[in-house]
Amino acid sequence: MKIYSKTFKLNQKKYSTSWILLKTMMKLRGALTKHLTNNTYIKIIYFQFLVFSFLCLFFPYPADSKNLASAYPDIKWEPKAFVFKADTSTRYIDYENGSDINPGTKEKPWRHHPWDKAAKWKAAMCKGIHTYCFKKGVIYRGSLIAEESGEPGNPIRLTVDPSWGKEKAGIYGSIRITKGWKRCTDGKCPEIPSEGRINTWYIDLNKSFVPRLVWETHNDKVIRIPIARTPNWKITNPDDPRSEWWELTGCILEVKIFLDQTDGFKAGDSITGTGKWADLDRNPDNLIKGRNRITEITKNYIKIDSWNWKKGEIKAGAQITNSSVKAQVLKISGCHEVISRLMDDKHFNQKDPEYWIGATMWAEKESMPKPDAEKIIGYDPVEHSLRVKYHRGVRGQSKFDRYYLENLPKFLDHPGEYYFKKRDKHFGRLFIRLPKDRNPNLSTLELAKENVLIDIHNKNHIIIAGLGLRFSNTIDCGSSKAWYAPLYASAIRITGICSNIKIINSEIAHVSAGIIAWPKKKGDVFDHIEVSDSHIHDIDSSAIGLSNGSSHCLMKNAGARLIHVNILRNRVSNVGYRVLSHWCLGPHAIHVEGGELVKITGNVVDKCWGAGILAFNGSDYSRGCVERPLMRTLIHHNKVTNSLLGMQDYGGIASWMGGPSYVYCNISGNPVGYKHAHYRKSKKKDWYRTSCFGVGVYFDGQYKGYAFNNIIWGKNNNVNERIYNSCAFKEAMGFLNTVFNNTMYNFGVGIHKDMTQHNRSYYLGNLMLDMGHKFIQHEAKPEVIEYHSLAYANNIFHGEPSSFGKAGWKTFPSLLKWQNFMRSKKVMASQTGVIAKKPQVINAAARDFRLKPDSIAIDMDTKVFVPWGLYKVVGEWGFYHHPADPSIILGENMNWNDEWFQRAMFQDIPRNNLRGRNIDNSDFQSGILENWTKGALKFNGSNQYCEIPDEFLKKGYKWSRLTCKKKPCNGFYNGKKRISLDMGTNNFLIEVIFKTIKGFSNGGIVCKYAEKGYILDIDNNGHARLRLDFGLSECSRSSKTAINDGKWHHLIAEVNRESPEGITIYLDGKISNGQWRGVINNTGSLSNTANFTVGKTTFADEKHFKGIIDFLRISRGTLEDAETTIDELYNWEFDGPFLKDFYGRTPAGKYRDAGAIEYINKKAAD
Repeated sequence: MKIYSKTFKLNQKKYSTSWILLKTMMKLRGALTKHLTNNTYIKIIYFQFLVFSFLCLFFPYPADSKNLASAYPDIKWEPKAFVFKADTSTRYIDYENGSDINPGTKEKPWRHHPWDKAAKWKAAMCKGIHTYCFKKGVIYRGSLIAEESGEPGNPIRLTVDPSWGKEKAGIYGSIRITKGWKRCTDGKCPEIPSEGRINTWYIDLNKSFVPRLVWETHNDKVIRIPIARTPNWKITNPDDPRSEWWELTGCILEVKIFLDQTDGFKAGDSITGTGKWADLDRNPDNLIKGRNRITEITKNYIKIDSWNWKKGEIKAGAQITNSSVKAQVLKISGCHEVISRLMDDKHFNQKDPEYWIGATMWAEKESMPKPDAEKIIGYDPVEHSLRVKYHRGVRGQSKFDRYYLENLPKFLDHPGEYYFKKRDKHFGRLFIRLPKDRNPNLSTLELAKENVLIDIHNKNHIIIAGLGLRFSNTIDCGSSKAWYAPLYASAIRITGICSNIKIINSEIAHVSAGIIAWPKKKGDVFDHIEVSDSHIHDIDSSAIGLSNGSSHCLMKNAGARLIHVNILRNRVSNVGYRVLSHWCLGPHAIHVEGGELVKITGNVVDKCWGAGILAFNGSDYSRGCVERPLMRTLIHHNKVTNSLLGMQDYGGIASWMGGPSYVYCNISGNPVGYKHAHYRKSKKKDWYRTSCFGVGVYFDGQYKGYAFNNIIWGKNNNVNERIYNSCAFKEAMGFLNTVFNNTMYNFGVGIHKDMTQHNRSYYLGNLMLDMGHKFIQHEAKPEVIEYHSLAYANNIFHGEPSSFGKAGWKTFPSLLKWQNFMRSKKVMASQTGVIAKKPQVINAAARDFRLKPDSIAIDMDTKVFVPWGLYKVVGEWGFYHHPADPSIILGENMNWNDEWFQRAMFQDIPRNNLRGRNIDNSDFQSGILENWTKGALKFNGSNQYCEIPDEFLKKGYKWSRLTCKKKPCNGFYNGKKRISLDMGTNNFLIEVIFKTIKGFSNGGIVCKYAEKGYILDIDNNGHARLRLDFGLSECSRSSKTAINDGKWHHLIAEVNRESPEGITIYLDGKISNGQWRGVINNTGSLSNTANFTVGKTTFADEKHFKGIIDFLRISRGTLEDAETTIDELYNWEFDGPFLKDFYGRTPAGKYRDAGAIEYINKKAAD
């Protein structure tokens, strides 16, 4: 299966209303015939309807045109059907009626699975590889710990037999309570508020666990019963689910500052610091003056109360002063040492100093509104403050952050709450008030017990299929485990070294976390992990969280790997609303961290407090010191709506770090990212992220990403309102990104970029509708913007933002001024696009983004080339015309090795630009791969060529991090370590798209040769030929057919030293092995000191190429190393999704239209 050509059902209609009306009238004709002769009235009516039908058909109203087969673009959940598979050995489990003494057959099933610690007798003794069938309609209660692995082609299966039982088979981590509840009385329940005591019920539990999650099943619906809380909030605004939380009126931080000396300071002194904050976005809110007072002095440190902690003012290396003396700061309190005193003058007015102690406080924080939970350790009635340690250092909760409190019996004052009072290790009392004060003896309660339902550690080849997993427990806040809660509490936990684990056709619901994979030690590897065709909903934190540990403070340097990941066709909803963890996996619905070969496809996500889809591809080398020579991420045909309900500065769909990453044909709607404290305190107006920072598609530190055919819509583009949608598409740092043919609607900003890198990126053929602030806001630091390697072309803009765009710190009120500026900077394409005066789509507000017949986006003509990812690419060139210097051919290769140390220094990694010799502007022509620029180079066959000096390829270089918080901030990379175009004993391939002049022969295409090396040329017979010279021996392979016919050809010449005839020629997608000469040397090095050249050989009698080259790429590996085939690569590059629209259709008109959807008129549709 070619993943990019996978068909997804897109809410299609077979006929328009016009066709249906016409067909209906034709059917009625027969029935009316007998009346038409004598009834003039009916005849007239019928004739009018018939005419109307034809008019509608041939002159359709736009909203009913046959522009597309669908009323509006949509992606629906289309899971594959469950297919029962069983191997030769099958065991059956019936928790209700089975017995572990039975043989485990369908007729005499076990009660327990062998992996359950409660299993006995024959069930407990069962070993080996089996298919375990859970009876449908039966709930299995308990937890399974995988004790064995399957084998390749023979996995262990946990599944259902469709012929055995009815309805669903479930594995529940809860105990069920259906009776035994007693009504509270004054004598039995004095801790419960008196006003609701009569409606409160209790039950004494002789259990050694704390049920931290409780549900009621009522009228076939599962109802989450929250822990008793104040205020008794509910969600009344879906875009701001925390709108009924209370608000802090102030915050004081207790911070220790370790100094080189403390003489001259005294308690009560006010101090200031000399540190500065590296303010990348020029936000004036960062410049608030600090207010700090000393409360304690020792020999080594002072302790302060800080009312207004100013970013960067007090930090290691800075000085502090009380206006009399100065001292140097050695360090400040770490994240686990700072105490916050959080004030609320309105609600913290009780006189009892013990009143709030022991409660759990869930509170937003200004920098990231994801609520954190910690226990209250003190209360000051005079200061109206609660004392709490949030383990966030000085970046914790502050004034205007919102919060609520829970888990004290006094909070149980409202229907729909519970409180558990643990009395000793084995005994506790559960108090409850059900919604509408229902009698719990007439209902069913599920009390969470097991933290993990299926635990897989260091096991392989296990499939979980067709099961329902529900009601797992969580851990208590306030412990170090809680900071990484999903690692300790989830429905399915995968740890250690695991491969070939599949969860398919299952339902996971009402659990603290869904499916979690996490390393435990250095060198752990996850491979071939799949989650597909499952329904995952009502999850406290992440639904699917698979990680190599790079976000864990203790695991980020462990070098763990997450290699092959498939997340396909899942439905995910209501996720991430109660996340205990501070770090690692958070509220994101689908989160892949450190993945290398990742496919996230066909998923439908709605209502998530974090990102809907977040893929962090690989990692910079500084985290774990792992090289990743092959990375390829595909995120396509997913739909994410109503995301970032509890976080900001993420994307509904987000791709980070290594590439290539292909993000296409997705829908991202209404990413919110509301920041309440910013809204309350900031006076800044007309800024895209004042109170909301939610992004539709986010490339955050993405390197070599492609975003195309995505539909990104918002609900509000007014950046001065409280809640709006900030950016349709955003980049933070990153380069080598191409953003084209996307449809964006109703955001503050269409395309945004900031921070410290901006080069080799192209923005083409996008349709930007109704942006409220700016169409393009590229405000990276001016000194890092490499304008000559940027391109803006063929975009369509409609709307009236406050200004057209921004580049660096310059704002441009109009498109014309933007174009003139870009032209002066000699960008690769400055045309940028066209302002449309009329609406371009049928009904954007209704999310019908089909183009109108008069749209100027039609035939806007943007063609872009997107190469398929290969292994260890050391050279890649598109031969784009460089207006600033036509002799420069930009290098676009990426090999994710140890040079990619940390993202803030990536701009210093050498880029392998080709330098053209005897090349000028006139030598660039339009090729076959793209049309937004002249992207092919003509060689004259006599004196024109390109080269990279051998010295450059092997030269060391200095690097520095543009922003540096942790050392090393700079370094030197030894040139002897560089992996370059100079081949040693490795395999490699050369890919080139070119054409010769007709009849051309005997000329070099690619060469790196000096006494030994490699040469790709055209031989005397006009055949393509790759020659390898090992010094003492040589070999060569020619193509089977001549290629000097003056036509365009795609050629791959591949070297595999393990093969006796180790050169394979692929021509236009097929093997074309012609004449073989010599013997392959599988150990001899090809390394030499010659320059790398394109367009000529480096023999004494130089042979030049005469023709045109459109694309060239060199990989230090084979197609097999790249885990691909010639068919897959060729089909992608010449018939891939980037050449089609959102629906997978080729351009219907003369050229490709701007935006994600091609206009198709009726004639073309027929």
